Order: sequence, then structure tokens, then C-alpha cells
Amino acid sequence: MCANHILTAMRRYLIATLTLLTVGLSTAHRLAADTYPRQPGVDVVHYVFRLTLSDASNEIAGESTVSMRVTAAGVKELALDLVKAAADKGMTVSSVTCGGANATFVHEADRLRITPAAPPAAGTDVSCTTTYRGVPAGGLRIINNIHGERTATLFI
Repeated sequence: MCANHILTAMRRYLIATLTLLTVGLSTAHRLAADTYPRQPGVDVVHYVFRLTLSDASNEIAGESTVSMRVTAAGVKELALDLVKAAADKGMTVSSVTCGGANATFVHEADRLRITPAAPPAAGTDVSCTTTYRGVPAGGLRIINNIHGERTATLFI
């Protein structure tokens, strides 16, 4: 099998794995409460991740779309977890759009704080797309296996 076929198969596997992970996390949340601080007034409905991997380096190019429902009035900012680039790991965000319009953002302390162009009203759905690149700090590990072949493994 040539390298392009392997990369294509790996990408399909990663997309399927991330989809299953999202479904699994959604189900696990319903089964057992956790202590992670939630953002009041915002309910995440769906995540979509598009990742580009390369044999040339461990860097990925990513685009994520997060669909959220605003459940309370007065929400001016949306917050997402994303490890910021430091040393040789983490992501650098190049753009964020919400509802197709450019949004301002601040990426500090591994949190991406997004301010949509217009504050969303309670009861509305908002989709924000973030474009980023970098070497994953955790969760996705890209290495050569014991046979010298490039592999990507998802860790939870």
C-alpha cells in the first residue's frame, strides 16, 4: 500500500474515531457527572474536527466547528479548551468565525475565548469555526512505530 493510501486510510480512521469519541463523551456525560466547570448560558450541541496530517512533520493543520445553543441572555463570550503553542507543542489559532462572520478571540492559558461580532440572543444556535495549526500537546500522538512507519494514535 502506498503512502498516500495509508494517509487517506489514517485520516478516515481518525475522523471516525473522533466522531465516536464525541458520541462517547456525550453519553458518558449523561451517565456520570463530572467536576469540569461549565460555561453558564451555553450548551455545546456538536463538534466537527477536520485535521490534515503529514509524513513530513508532527504538525497538524486543523479546523473545528463547534455548534452551540445559547440558553441565557447576556452571553457575550464563548470559551473553548485549546492548548496554546508553547515551546514545541500546542496550537496557534489563525482565525475564528461565528455564523460566517469574523469573530475576535483571545487565546491564553489554554482557553480560546471567542467574542462573536454580535452577541447571540438566548435560544439561538451559534456555530463557530476555528482554524489552527501546531503539534498536538496531548490526545493525538504522531510518531514512527517500531517498524519506522508513521502512525497517529488518539489517547484519551
